[in-house]
Amino acid sequence: MSDTHSHDGVLPSEPDRLAIDALVDAGWDPDRVDPVLRTRAARIAQALGLLSNSKVRSDNILADIAFARAMRMNGHADASVPTLHPADQEAMDAWVIAGYDTSRVPASLRSRVFQHEKIGRLLIDSAPVGTNASSLVERTLLALEGAEAQRVGRLRVGSDIAPRRGRLRINDLVTVAAMLLIGAAVAIPVMSSTRAHMQQTICQANLGSTALAFSSYAADNRDALPIANAGFGGGSWWDVGKGRDRSNSANLFSLVAAGYVDLRDLSCPGNPEAPTETGQTSGFDWRRLEQVSYSYRLIPAGAAPRVHDDPRSVILADRSPVVLMAVRGQPVHPEANSPNHDDRGQHLLRGDGSATWAKSPVLAETADNIWLPRSIEDRIRAIRGRSTIEPIRGNELPSHALDVFLGP
Repeated sequence: MSDTHSHDGVLPSEPDRLAIDALVDAGWDPDRVDPVLRTRAARIAQALGLLSNSKVRSDNILADIAFARAMRMNGHADASVPTLHPADQEAMDAWVIAGYDTSRVPASLRSRVFQHEKIGRLLIDSAPVGTNASSLVERTLLALEGAEAQRVGRLRVGSDIAPRRGRLRINDLVTVAAMLLIGAAVAIPVMSSTRAHMQQTICQANLGSTALAFSSYAADNRDALPIANAGFGGGSWWDVGKGRDRSNSANLFSLVAAGYVDLRDLSCPGNPEAPTETGQTSGFDWRRLEQVSYSYRLIPAGAAPRVHDDPRSVILADRSPVVLMAVRGQPVHPEANSPNHDDRGQHLLRGDGSATWAKSPVLAETADNIWLPRSIEDRIRAIRGRSTIEPIRGNELPSHALDVFLGP
């Protein structure tokens, strides 16, 4: 079969690529595409709509929503075919604002978001990791041709010269399948990077809200940092949820308990176990270590540090990987980055309210490792040539007021 829009091979032609770009620029609305490309853009959108009724599960949120929007079914350019429903657009916008966390989407839009997740998941599962893209395309084309051959006796085919309106032919299906597979191979890494950037942006916004909470707390409590216990005195500070005197995170949680900050602002989107509703906590602390998204400054014995004692001192950061390793009995990498952002770095909140991004836990200005007390840092410097240690037991404290040590 052939028509005026067929190409050599299965890759999209130059007009198809121009139509796809125009469709993206028009916000996936074919009616807004330049008239020269509008018919082709509407045909592409209609063909990609084949995926709209698939029932599959969704995990990779950002890739799912990006592909669901890129391959929205719009139909031909006439007004009789429905375009993207405003409620669907509203649901997807709300999903982006919520950091692609469906549980944070308003209840009235949540069911639509679940449907878009299902649509997107089909694309994520279509190209398994490690699969050769070209061989996958070839097998897909063979499978399509085989299925067509079995039904050729029953299939009604229009004229090669003047095909009937609305009828999809085998070369149309082949082109769509190739576009999906090749698009997935190219776009999934980009979507992963976009997702990480989005999470990092939301996390930085969280710290901005938390900085205001610290400032309000200090104004009401003689410039003091939030404290929920009288000190650890050599006892444990990483037993999250087991008592105010056994968990440093209870000190940080006092901002939530006293209403200075919302629990969502202390839930990094890079921590999948972070709770967003107070009913998921103990009321005075998080219930377990894995729920804690940010590590808070430990208070030295007998000290009462204040927010503005050292404006550049770090008082909060993305959760410590060192504590997680030590609690799990794993070898500790003292200069590892926070798991909140795929080990790429961590946000630091300082006493002056500024939130900055650091690619290392070792502060450039002081060479202080925020995951360790100074006494252990000194021991590490004395042992050269070793990349791992096992120093943390959960009862260490900063050596002095200027020793930055965050936990848990």
